[in-house]
Amino acid sequence: MPLAERDREAVKRRAGYRCEYCYIVGWELQVDHILPRSSRRRDLPSMAVEELDAPENLAAACAHCNRFKGAFTTGRDPLAGREVRLFHPRSDTWDEHFAWSSDYLRLLPLSDVGGATIARLRMNDAALRRQRRLLRAAMAGGAGPWP
Repeated sequence: MPLAERDREAVKRRAGYRCEYCYIVGWELQVDHILPRSSRRRDLPSMAVEELDAPENLAAACAHCNRFKGAFTTGRDPLAGREVRLFHPRSDTWDEHFAWSSDYLRLLPLSDVGGATIARLRMNDAALRRQRRLLRAAMAGGAGPWP
């Protein structure tokens, strides 16, 4: 059963209307199940759907991050060369896993979780860098601060 619109809106509002993974604003936001619904069938058969739809398992994600995250909960950290869990917006602190490049166009990993998440979600793809450049230009022209 799909989430109610009021629940979707509450997730986006809690996130400040930005992607909780890449921090982009101004793009369509979707609701991501941090622990995917498909894991109920695969890994956690006893977990109730209600638990997977609980607010602590939901995150606002841009279409780009949500698409590449899909049903994954792990990714390969390019520096460590091993599979690790992905960033969890409800239990992790963003600044402990990610930093901005000096021009704010690229995300840099501060941990193996950050590295794996950047790689799995392709958080430095050209489309995201282009949007970040536009957000910085808008800010320079008087728009609200970003990130």
